[in-house]
Amino acid sequence: MNGEAARKLLLPAAIFAVFVSVFAFGDEALREFSSQALGRTFDYLPYVLGVGAWLSAAFLINRVVNVFLWETLFTKLTGTPVPRLLTQLSGALIFFLAGLGIVGIVFNQSLTGVLAASGAMGIVVGLALQTMIRDVFSGVALNIERPFNIGDHIAVFERSEEHTSELQ
Repeated sequence: MNGEAARKLLLPAAIFAVFVSVFAFGDEALREFSSQALGRTFDYLPYVLGVGAWLSAAFLINRVVNVFLWETLFTKLTGTPVPRLLTQLSGALIFFLAGLGIVGIVFNQSLTGVLAASGAMGIVVGLALQTMIRDVFSGVALNIERPFNIGDHIAVFERSEEHTSELQ
């Protein structure tokens, strides 16, 4: 791992380590501190630490995916910079999964309602925005494949009966 990659991973790893160590090993010290200084705040502290641990883990995983998968592997294979849309979609997926983990594990709630609602909402949004979604994926395909180069000429015809009869 080069210095640049290590520098990019240092902050997320440190944040994750702090949350996990406080959550896992500092239970008694936190209980004593909060009962003396914070009163009933300790009742909410496990939730705050759990949410922080999940979000810091998602932040760390997102950074690892960006550094090793997108910036290193993808760039070496294609020789082009990574489209921002790919990194943003992978980050959204990672944080969505972290949100599911927070709801299911930290707050101990059932995920069936959340998944059913998000699935139904995804279908509605997908049907409403299908042309825009098709254009986005076409743009991603064009960015990855790069079928056109600088200096290429593209002929565009008007749609009229005159031109279509000439083409046939």
